[in-house]
Amino acid sequence: MTEDMPDFNSLANPYERFAEPLTSRFCERAAVLSGVGSNEQVIDVATGTGALALIVAAMGARVLATDIAPAMVARTSERLRPFPECEARVMDGASLDAGDASFDAAFSIFGVMLFASWRAGLAEMVRVVRANGRVVVAAWPSRVGATPMVILDGVFSRVFPGRSLWGENGLNEWSQTSLRGAVIESGCSDVTVTVCETIQSAASVDALLEEFGPLFHFAPNYAALTDEQHARLQPALKAAFQAYAESDGSINLPSSALIAVGRKSK
Repeated sequence: MTEDMPDFNSLANPYERFAEPLTSRFCERAAVLSGVGSNEQVIDVATGTGALALIVAAMGARVLATDIAPAMVARTSERLRPFPECEARVMDGASLDAGDASFDAAFSIFGVMLFASWRAGLAEMVRVVRANGRVVVAAWPSRVGATPMVILDGVFSRVFPGRSLWGENGLNEWSQTSLRGAVIESGCSDVTVTVCETIQSAASVDALLEEFGPLFHFAPNYAALTDEQHARLQPALKAAFQAYAESDGSINLPSSALIAVGRKSK
């Protein structure tokens, strides 16, 4: 992944609890767009806590879920127990321990395309998929992630001028055009990129910050703040989210993602 990325071993529990309610919606959309079917062999690269793997397993696919973080893999293994033909393994997404043309489809949802070595990761996905098999990746159109992170990034840079959430590099930033080009360059054809949107709702700004707040620690420079710095940031952060509140105090935040689906060229 890019430099300055967090330690995902320590974040497995909050990731499942707080990130999956948002990311799983995009996983569902990716599964539908891929057309994955029963008994197909699927690899899920950078699975996290297994949201995509669980969805396609429930559709009848035989899934190998992989992640470089052992804690993520351990949790995914637990969740895949109802699916005896599925498993999870620790694996580097840029160097998959899998044979050529072993799978009908390869997925990576907010995984490979965040890597500094995304070309190597994408090339590995293409390598392990059979000819005409599907390669499916999802990425954020923002270098900081979903909408709550975008709002936090803006407030963070105002309160702490000259500093950014993710350090010098941030996440990789993608557009429909650049993502499509990357998947084509990797060896795929018939590539489509769909802009998918979902709404993250909460009864109040306080409720949303309680729900999503633990994920702010994924950003290294947020996680490094002192108590005094947190106290300086919180009023401005709450005010920024309050700008999205409805008249009844509820909040509905739209988040968008790019989902690319391609076919491995013969």
